[in-house]
Amino acid sequence: MHFKTLFLVLPLTLSAGLIAQDEDHSIWHADYDAAVAAAKESGKSLLVDFTGSDWCGWCIKLDNEVFSTEEFKTKVPEMFELVKLDFPRGDEAKAKVPNPERNKELGEKYGVRGYPSVLAMTADGVVFARTGYAAGGPTPYVENLSKLFVDGQPRLFVAEELVPKYEAAEGAARAKLLPEVVGLLAGAASIDSAVEKLAGPVEAAFDSGDLKKAGLLEEGVGALLAAGRANDAICDAAREIDPKNEAGMLDSVVKAQFSKVTDDASARAALEALDGVLEVGMKDKDLQQNLLFTAVQWTARPLNDKERARGYFAKLQEVAGEDFQKQIDACKQLLGDD
Repeated sequence: MHFKTLFLVLPLTLSAGLIAQDEDHSIWHADYDAAVAAAKESGKSLLVDFTGSDWCGWCIKLDNEVFSTEEFKTKVPEMFELVKLDFPRGDEAKAKVPNPERNKELGEKYGVRGYPSVLAMTADGVVFARTGYAAGGPTPYVENLSKLFVDGQPRLFVAEELVPKYEAAEGAARAKLLPEVVGLLAGAASIDSAVEKLAGPVEAAFDSGDLKKAGLLEEGVGALLAAGRANDAICDAAREIDPKNEAGMLDSVVKAQFSKVTDDASARAALEALDGVLEVGMKDKDLQQNLLFTAVQWTARPLNDKERARGYFAKLQEVAGEDFQKQIDACKQLLGDD
């Protein structure tokens, strides 16, 4: 079995089909263009959910755990016009989609490659954030959307003005702008569209040594890790800066290493990295749960090391929350334990 399949798809297999989708879509527009007209009239932004309502497990979880809750339904429509663009597979669900060709066109325009893809955008179609399913229920999801509503769009517009100015500057003028570029990236959520504009200049400043010269190495590396831009050199720098994981940099490093696994050798390297972070302690407990769960899958199946798998499972049981019980049961079944 392919390692990517285990890391990215197995949790979906466990979840899909277990949760019934909420059918109350009265607060959602099914027609994008009608939503745009409503947003221009109300002055709101758009929150566009590209979904597969009758087949996508993560979409069903997102509907059930977040979109169907009173917290979401009472708070988020105050900020956004909500749009649900459905890509169903069953005839019954397809019959409810008012304009499937327009949905397809929009999916291609905005580069949607997986579901759910949730885009926050202006009424003019400028995307200022991208997200999808996130564990934790409605409260953190709504809080993140609130931050995007207040900061995400302005941050993108600042980045669009700042980055060309920075890249056109030279010498002392560029050095003077670098703290602003790094600070803007550090303040951005990983789902902000501003990240795509800001990460490149910060990566270039890292490669050239300008971050270190400016005394911005730790902040810049931390910002790049948080933005998901963790290449080998950035990871090596993070290990030097935060060897005991006091700032949580090693959490991001091992997460990046897991995401790049494709074969036995890279899986073993990722597991060794996980072992090292576990020794000093992980900061992100949700990430720790998920990585330990993945480690059980890898060691029990492709690597065929049941003894090591049981070791990871024991650690998982120590830290797993109540909402992780289905994964715990799946591990027991995989390991042949009662």
